[in-house]
Amino acid sequence: MKISLGIITKHFNSLEPIDEFLDNAFKYGHKMYSVIIAYSHSCNCRLIESLRERAKVFVVQINNAPQIKQQLIKMGVSPESINILLNSPTLKKYGLVPYGLNRNYVVMQALLSSSEGLVFIDTDVYPKVLVKEDDEVKEKEIDFIGRHLEFLRKEEVIITTSDYSGYYIIPPMSFAGMKELFIGLQ
Repeated sequence: MKISLGIITKHFNSLEPIDEFLDNAFKYGHKMYSVIIAYSHSCNCRLIESLRERAKVFVVQINNAPQIKQQLIKMGVSPESINILLNSPTLKKYGLVPYGLNRNYVVMQALLSSSEGLVFIDTDVYPKVLVKEDDEVKEKEIDFIGRHLEFLRKEEVIITTSDYSGYYIIPPMSFAGMKELFIGLQ
């Protein structure tokens, strides 16, 4: 399964915690297909180059992703629908982007790049859980990707979630219900 990590941020200025998630996936034998970063304000290109040494990387800037728009137009998506899916008028006016619109950029890039699974991670989350042992609270590393894949491999499960992130399984780019998905994302 081609699994991608999705990151949403205003300023891409650190590889943390992406490195930790990639290390965790490798440690537990999971090959990551790509890392998709959607940012709204700034991006440190040197960090992107460093990250490319470890994984395929897609970087998209909110309100400035002509490659995504061109691919959607080629697929027959109307400019009006693309505008609804990907335009954030609040970015220029207030410096803010609705969370769902941020996610749309990552989801669209995942769909267009043949990802089959998408795991969103937040920049303040790590592949660890807190456990209590001998009256002491400690961090314990977990097989983060593996725990989600365990359930996603079940026929009746199409999405997993946790208290701090969301996860999507991406179907092939041509599928029954695709139009309804795009309408739902709007």
